[in-house]
Amino acid sequence: MTTKLPSTVANAEASLLHADALTYARKWVRMVRDEQIPHWGNAGQSWFDKQESQRFVRQMMRHMARSPSGMIDLCNLARAGLGLADQTARELILEYEHARELMPPALLAYNMELVDPRRGYRRLTSQKKEDRFLRDIAITVIIGDVCSRFRLKPHTPTPLETHEAGSRQRLQHRSRGFDSGAIPNN
Repeated sequence: MTTKLPSTVANAEASLLHADALTYARKWVRMVRDEQIPHWGNAGQSWFDKQESQRFVRQMMRHMARSPSGMIDLCNLARAGLGLADQTARELILEYEHARELMPPALLAYNMELVDPRRGYRRLTSQKKEDRFLRDIAITVIIGDVCSRFRLKPHTPTPLETHEAGSRQRLQHRSRGFDSGAIPNN
């Protein structure tokens, strides 16, 4: 078996840069997966754990709700069906009621909507972004770090590129004898 060499020096340099960037990214992904990188001071917490991600999002929402505009945003997210925003708003309502403190206007209005018998509360049933929030942050930081270190430009594939990549993947699996129906479309 012979090794095909790059046709130009520029192509060879690009191949080396690609290999170095890929090795660097894989190292960071392993470190995140193996919980060697703490997030916001929480050593031993998983970037991929659903409960940990939800806890972190709730903590961020509580922090956001300290300002009047943040409280309005929290209540609007809850009205839009974001489950953790609703849960956080309800926790805040309970805390204000327990302390017998006056609620901020946005939270008071949301509380009134919750108890209004004419309104039906609906929850979204799809997978929620807050379940993957920490994972998405880890991926974004790794991509940003790789792009910065190797002076690359981040690129989001167009739908056509995604379709073409999926077609190439199916062709490769067919040529290896795999059933194309068993390959998930990404």
